[in-house]
Amino acid sequence: MTEPAHDPRTPGRSHASALGRADLLRRLQGLALGPEALPRVLRLVEREVERALAARGADAYTASEILAAGGGEELVAALREARERERRVRKLRETGLADLSAERLAAVLSEARS
Repeated sequence: MTEPAHDPRTPGRSHASALGRADLLRRLQGLALGPEALPRVLRLVEREVERALAARGADAYTASEILAAGGGEELVAALREARERERRVRKLRETGLADLSAERLAAVLSEARS
């Protein structure tokens, strides 16, 4: 399964994530929350979103169930690729690399290669 071509009208995933976080923060700032509560509420919402995404991934079918239902090997292979991609993204998020700026991430990767 190939990745869809990038649409210049929409931001990339990391840019969209930053925009989403900024939008959430802006909306939370519109509430009557004290300055000490704002970061806690932001973290709570982010954790709930992560839990929902993880739960979505947990409701998966096995390869044998897909094949038994008439799905093809191409579908099974595409799902395996998607699950592997999700696993790599989860690992990157756990390392904190996803929170680095593009410049800092490039520097870290360059340093790791040398």
